[in-house]
Amino acid sequence: MQKHKYNIFPNASQEDFNLLVSDIRKNGYDLDFPIILFQGDILDGWNRWRACQQIGEKPATKEFTGSDSDAINYTLRTNKRRNLTSSQWATIAVDADEIMSQIAAETERERRAKQAETQSKEKQKELSGNKLPDSSNTRTATKAACPKVRRKGVKKVVVARTFRNKNTKSFASVGELYANICKN
Repeated sequence: MQKHKYNIFPNASQEDFNLLVSDIRKNGYDLDFPIILFQGDILDGWNRWRACQQIGEKPATKEFTGSDSDAINYTLRTNKRRNLTSSQWATIAVDADEIMSQIAAETERERRAKQAETQSKEKQKELSGNKLPDSSNTRTATKAACPKVRRKGVKKVVVARTFRNKNTKSFASVGELYANICKN
């Protein structure tokens, strides 16, 4: 078992660690304070884990459920009473800020990917919902429009109609282009 990357706190000093080992050896492991695991690694309780490993004691464990953001916040919240120097706290603050920025960036990437996927599915659904109109009307309109367009087939007319319905301004310039083609 190893320390989770979100457990950014330093190991206990040797003196504090020895006191912890002595306490667990004398009183046993306190089941009210399980080792908290996240993604298979130790999120909270690293020093207790090491102490138990040293004396052969089996500690209680509990799986943390939540997001990465929840996990780093849990670590910061549960360790705020630690006796650390101001330099250590400053280092932890910088590390935590960097981790939170990375989590936020990853969350944003996932959100955008999901949004793009949803939009793509909606677009596919929208396009698959465009059924060909009655072929006799379309063929008549195509014949009237221009023989060169007619050779491209009915589907081109349907695509042009869809484009016109969504982009009237752009369609006007495309219409001028088709008019010039028909003249030639």
